[in-house]
Amino acid sequence: MTISYRWLQNYIQTKATLEKIVATLTAIGLEVEDVTSFEFIKGGLKGLVIGEVLSKEKHPNAEKLSCTIVDLGTDKGIQKIVCGASNVAIGQKVVVAPVGCFVHPNEGASFEIKAAKIRGEESNGMICAEDEIGLGSSHEGIMVLPSEATVGLLASTYFNIDSDTLLEINLTPNRTDAMSHIGVARDLAAGLNASGIEAKFVKPDLYITKESRLLPINITVNSPSCLRYTAVVISNLKLQATPKYIIDALAAIGVNSINAIVDITNFVLHEYGQPLHAFDTTKINGAELHISDVKDHHTMLALDGSALKLQSGDVVIKDDSKILCLAGIYGAKDCSVTEQTNSVLLESAFFTGTSVRSTSQRLNLRTDAAQKFEKGTDINITVEALQRALFLIKESYPDVLISEIKDQYPQPIQPVIVILRLERLKLIAGRIINLEKIKSILISLGIKINSYDEKELNLSVPTFKIDIKREEDIIEEILRIDGYNHIPFPAKLNANISFSKGISNHTLIQQLGDFLTGKGMNEIMCNTITSSKYIDAQKGITLVNSMTSALNSLRSSMLYGGLEIIQFNNNREIKDLSLFEFGSVYSHQNEKYKQQQILALWQTGKNAGKNWLTKQRPIDYYDIKSTVENLLQKFTKNSFTINESQHYEFSYGIEFVINQQIIAQIGKIKANLIKEMDLKQDVFFASIDIDQLLKLKNKEKILYEEVSKFPAVRRDLAMIIDEAISFDKISNIAYKSAKNLIQDVSLFDVYKGDNIESGKKSYAVSFKLVSESKTLTD
Repeated sequence: MTISYRWLQNYIQTKATLEKIVATLTAIGLEVEDVTSFEFIKGGLKGLVIGEVLSKEKHPNAEKLSCTIVDLGTDKGIQKIVCGASNVAIGQKVVVAPVGCFVHPNEGASFEIKAAKIRGEESNGMICAEDEIGLGSSHEGIMVLPSEATVGLLASTYFNIDSDTLLEINLTPNRTDAMSHIGVARDLAAGLNASGIEAKFVKPDLYITKESRLLPINITVNSPSCLRYTAVVISNLKLQATPKYIIDALAAIGVNSINAIVDITNFVLHEYGQPLHAFDTTKINGAELHISDVKDHHTMLALDGSALKLQSGDVVIKDDSKILCLAGIYGAKDCSVTEQTNSVLLESAFFTGTSVRSTSQRLNLRTDAAQKFEKGTDINITVEALQRALFLIKESYPDVLISEIKDQYPQPIQPVIVILRLERLKLIAGRIINLEKIKSILISLGIKINSYDEKELNLSVPTFKIDIKREEDIIEEILRIDGYNHIPFPAKLNANISFSKGISNHTLIQQLGDFLTGKGMNEIMCNTITSSKYIDAQKGITLVNSMTSALNSLRSSMLYGGLEIIQFNNNREIKDLSLFEFGSVYSHQNEKYKQQQILALWQTGKNAGKNWLTKQRPIDYYDIKSTVENLLQKFTKNSFTINESQHYEFSYGIEFVINQQIIAQIGKIKANLIKEMDLKQDVFFASIDIDQLLKLKNKEKILYEEVSKFPAVRRDLAMIIDEAISFDKISNIAYKSAKNLIQDVSLFDVYKGDNIESGKKSYAVSFKLVSESKTLTD
């Protein structure tokens, strides 16, 4: 979620610095992932100045060019500039880009102004047209400023070019109360005050209607998905340009200006978190609006011109003859507000998240309004949001006529009552928190204190705090604002000794993690929910209530999350990566769902960092094979066989089999998949079945075997074999042939080439043999 710092300051009065505000937001659970600057005009007109044309002569070598002398003020002085505009004239005040500054046109790439000779004449700058510097769309000629413009003044100062700072907040799904600038400001004020920095939360101005005009349109609600519907009619509108501060505020968070009414509804949406919708009343047939569920299949022509196929259960708003809006999601073209609109019905409603989610997901309409309703809006804010919109409309259009606000709210939702026991708070917090501080935090969060004594508080939780249902939720709010860093560390820890049969899943994962980090690998954690393009089409599981099309399925493979992380790091010049992740994969087959716990490994890049002692080489298939073999040898005593893998994501690979069960697979990722993920280097991947490994480990019995008192014998054997024969086959034959004597079999040399016939290879194999009963002879 993007928050405009400039916009946010309208709702909070504090002397806290931006750095402190960012730290406080993160500390109270609104994690600020990124802080970026935003310029309302690209480049901010940096370096451009106001100049005056002192002279103009025809270019001696070009009919359409003029040679001018321009006064740029004290700093830049008088400069010769060749200009191609036909409207340039002596005495004009103009915008000039001097040598060394960058120009950012509406179309095309930005470029630097350099001293040059144009058709043989010296030119030290550029006299600018408005589209060349992002101030407009005209390219008919250079911008000519009023005569009172000051020569040498920075263009950014003259045009009052503003900038903003954007805070990218990683909002958890339960924090719907913070899905707006007002919600963030409320939390921020509470957090700053709790940390000792004075801050005051300020709500915006509202227009409280005192009009006696009746709503000229009757409204009937016949859908269980619409729990509240609030509306007002504004007439005598003469739409003009949207106020600049609204356009700038929306532009900062990436919302384009459309027209004054639509811009105001979008402004309130991101200010309060409450979606609004405007209907052109002249396009409504009859004098009644119906909010109802679709009974049969219908088609609605949407605002963008697309035909939306509606089905039974979708909630719509319609007049006597046509559908006007897909409730809470998208409007119809037939009643859209345009520059010619002079009367609108403004809607502020509450639609249930489940109904909005199912429709928007099916139609793939992820509008801002739909996402707000899906996560949960405040049912008790519909009137206030309308009053805010009316204030903004009345501010711009004082002559408008406003009707009464009609509010259909048959079953009002009351605040949740929660009892907070101070003893319970002390137990969870690990310390006593001052009662006055508790009250201050609760009040600052909008939670009403009905009564209190030395033992407990009786609280009313406002409906915008939809995630607070019980005492523990209140305690979490208090600790979140007070600061988790204030929770004390105990002087001692008490624990009971418990004995268990076998190793637990948690312990195995911890030991595996220690083993892999000891080998220099880094642990990652990827999202279990992924895109449908990454799952098995036959066995994959698609979510019915996903929040976005990019995250709409449960992963059926661990591979792709790691590839995305490799891509992210590669794009930042981090090429050498050895990663591992513990997680689950999911599948659906024969009407049954399966969850499998997996350890995944990725290796790519070089095997070591640059240094004087170790020579770098590219990581290859044998690096990851060695890692997996060592892991299996350490964590299971069962012997394994190796088969060629047929995994569809591998260009080649093998699988490790124990007791006829595939325990692990490794391989090189296919080149087309590497290209698809925009990677430039080979990636080697391994997948280890943690569930199977745990079962094997818990079935094993550890027995001590006395070390043989007879010496071991090592014999080396060179053999010429078919190229297709693997070392694993030779090793298995050796163990089967002399299983009571063989202690180790290893391959120490491979040769192909001269003196070896085609299709053959030479293996040098070392055998270590030992007897428990006698000294071995040749």
